[in-house]
Amino acid sequence: GRRVGARRHCLLHHPRACETYRGAPLSQRMRVAIVGGGVGGCALIYGIRDELKSSRISATLFEMGRGCGGRTATRKTRELAALTVDHGAPSFATRTAELFMLCEEFARMGGIERLKDAVGVLDSKGVFQREPIIPPRFTGGAKGISTFCELLLRGGDPLAEPLARVVSSTRVSSVMKTSAGWRLSDRQGADLGEFDWLVVTGTGFAHPRWTAIFGGTAPLVAAAEKMGDPALDACLNALKLLTFKPVTACLMAFDGAAAAAWAGLPFCKARIESNPTVSRLVIRRINANLTAVVLHSTHGFSESEADVFGANSAAARVGGAQSDAIREQSILSKMQAELKKILVPNVLAASDFVPCWGPHLHRWGGGFPRDPLLAAEHAFVPSVSCAFCGDFIASERARTVEGAALSGFTTARKLVDLL
Repeated sequence: GRRVGARRHCLLHHPRACETYRGAPLSQRMRVAIVGGGVGGCALIYGIRDELKSSRISATLFEMGRGCGGRTATRKTRELAALTVDHGAPSFATRTAELFMLCEEFARMGGIERLKDAVGVLDSKGVFQREPIIPPRFTGGAKGISTFCELLLRGGDPLAEPLARVVSSTRVSSVMKTSAGWRLSDRQGADLGEFDWLVVTGTGFAHPRWTAIFGGTAPLVAAAEKMGDPALDACLNALKLLTFKPVTACLMAFDGAAAAAWAGLPFCKARIESNPTVSRLVIRRINANLTAVVLHSTHGFSESEADVFGANSAAARVGGAQSDAIREQSILSKMQAELKKILVPNVLAASDFVPCWGPHLHRWGGGFPRDPLLAAEHAFVPSVSCAFCGDFIASERARTVEGAALSGFTTARKLVDLL
């Protein structure tokens, strides 16, 4: 396995023996647990970067997936070492000066890039119409869109270590309020530590969706039932009204002549016009012999298959959610068939639809929140040292990657104000 550095080993396994290793004693730090490693959680880390460096705050980020990013994660596979697939948002828009300037800085450092490839609309006959890229959009470049969250975790320095302890492939399944803070446990009941503040960056941990996916009561809801805190109860009552517009993604990769054919299409992302099954097509050339293709469903089609998550998803692999493999293949076949109607034979040949990897299914069940969103006044609950951030917090940029990032920055400022 990967060798763990002396400082990190000390902090993980012998914290009391190395209290002054990073400066301030552990007893004088604000200990923050962040549940969810999407954009909101990673932006929170970036927002408290100075406090993390000076040891005024220590943070641990818990993520169910293999890596951070959430909807901006980049999927990898052992089957094809070179393959990286942006299976959620392949790029994101920046409408605010705050995020635009930060992304420009990250781009100058070589981490992310301004999107320059064509985007637009694909009609039912495969005719593409280009659209202007307004406002500016950013993508992850050669390494994939997860580069954005990796930079946030490292305080903007691509060569630095993450500023927070990151615990991946872990489902936080229980939380309990104690006299000293919040105690977290995993799916097997193993202790994950005690923290002064709990920050929830995804809705499932405190929403009825948890019951539908994993069974039982959502962990924070279960904890709140024993606490009787009016402010937290008001927050959770507002949160349970939140619903979502799900999307199912069909993930594929092509090699050889098929890779060249897909890469030769005149766009990197296209909205698919007037189709009841598929809504968006994303193409990313990995190298001369490998092209990744992600086909997104319509919200309506995904809602009709609400209980199929993807056998390789974090929800199934780590969380224990059940998914029907036969139905998965049926869903993928329907989506591929619709795309073939659009592209074959006018744009691609039928032989270009034979992938070297996939198709694999991934369902984004909580990625596109509907109204009513969680009001900002409910997102910070100092009475129980609990906060929420993400694209589900009401704001002008809610429901977007940018909204999630700005929400993380806002939560960071509020935590720093308490020091």
